[in-house]
Amino acid sequence: MSGESLGGWVVAWTAAHHPDRVEKLVLNTPGNIADKPEVMARMRDSTMAAVLDPSDETVRRRVEFLFHHKEMATDELVNLRRRIHSRPGFVRAITNTLVLQDSEVRKDFAWDPSWVSRVKAPTLLLWTSHDPTGGLDEAELLLGWLPDARLHVIDDAGHWPQWEKVAEFLDVHRTWLLTGTDPS
Repeated sequence: MSGESLGGWVVAWTAAHHPDRVEKLVLNTPGNIADKPEVMARMRDSTMAAVLDPSDETVRRRVEFLFHHKEMATDELVNLRRRIHSRPGFVRAITNTLVLQDSEVRKDFAWDPSWVSRVKAPTLLLWTSHDPTGGLDEAELLLGWLPDARLHVIDDAGHWPQWEKVAEFLDVHRTWLLTGTDPS
């Protein structure tokens, strides 16, 4: 099982609460493990700005946030995101998703050793050297909380290594999920 960003949080929660359903786990740039309010505000504000005003400028700024190499926010990708942000019902859907950026709501589900330590599946933490949602200090927290975890850092990438370092991202996933080893 693999999850990126909020998806990493969801699959970790699933692995902790339903360990019989998860054989191996990849947490790809799960971000903001330490529940930093400034990170939550930046994520919420930039996302809502792009959804409420899906202009080239606001959507591009939001997409660029995900990359270490800002030039990867191509016109094609920005236009794709704009189309997604402009779909009927998307404002409500993203508002519901962003509720987890509210510290009062988040506290009941926040990353915490009390539930993270219940993850039994061997776990690969897939981090990047330039993730704007959480640094390697947060990866170290998870390494201390997870009973069976390894860390693989993809250098020179931001929050979306699946776009910036495609070959390495895929190789790490394939190797981990098929053999349980880190190819580095």
